[in-house]
Amino acid sequence: MEITYDYYRIFYYAAKYKSFSKAAEILMSNQPNITHFMNNLENQLGCRLFIRSNRGVTLTREGEKLYKHVTIAYQHFQLAELELANDKSLQSGIITVGVSEIALLEKEPAYLPEGYDFAPVRKLRTKEVHPKYRIFTGITGFQLSNWYKNNRFCGRCGSKTVHSTTERALKCPSCGHVIYPRIVPAVIVGVCNGDEILVTKYRTGFAHYALVAGFTEIGETLEETVQREVMEETGLHVKNIRYYKSQPWGIVDDILAGFYCDVDGDTEIQMDESELKLAEWKKREDIVLQPDDFSLTNEMMLMFKKGKQ
Repeated sequence: MEITYDYYRIFYYAAKYKSFSKAAEILMSNQPNITHFMNNLENQLGCRLFIRSNRGVTLTREGEKLYKHVTIAYQHFQLAELELANDKSLQSGIITVGVSEIALLEKEPAYLPEGYDFAPVRKLRTKEVHPKYRIFTGITGFQLSNWYKNNRFCGRCGSKTVHSTTERALKCPSCGHVIYPRIVPAVIVGVCNGDEILVTKYRTGFAHYALVAGFTEIGETLEETVQREVMEETGLHVKNIRYYKSQPWGIVDDILAGFYCDVDGDTEIQMDESELKLAEWKKREDIVLQPDDFSLTNEMMLMFKKGKQ
């Protein structure tokens, strides 16, 4: 795994506020996503950075050392981004939906066309933005904006990248390295038990009912991800795994793959309290849907509620 700027940016906020949930709030993500990134960072560095508890996280001695250096580097990045934004804003012609804290330092950016403004990406999950294609257009724009911003320099040799003239890619003119938009596979899982489905609620962040979900690890099939995530979050075994459909989710660079499956054997839930505050079986008629209608999770709960799964 290549340790990118994103990993250190997430580490910076998690360490600064001693909370994965607070970091998720600031970065407009969710706690499982932050946990996933920090677990990968620890594995790649070969040391433990955080001591986790129900009250939050504290830094280990190794974490303190890393935070000291990352803080200095991050402050330099902030200053550099702001200087570049000021120098090139009138020439770039790029409009982003949802921006970093650096862009928000300017309350009235001079380079925005009349009638446009910056807004938190989470505002896209409101009834103000319709029809549905406009929501995903904005989210995709946010994803591309972050990708361009995070890959301005080659991760192989450090040279400045340039835009490809033939495809959506960034190229390094020095070593020839080609960088494509990052797409992270993840699964949404509807675990069924007759006329009941397993619903969850995240410990922090998104307050409504959801389904078991998680990222695919290196070397895994999507079906293996389904089995592992259900086991990790609820302690259940599953069988009869069947694909439903997919959905892009550019807020965290995901491509979500929806699956239904059946519980295999014991139905007693052993909930992972570090990620979830609720995990329970719900009958079809008792399912409470999310307030919006564009997420794959909500659609899968609706299909089960209607008896179509």
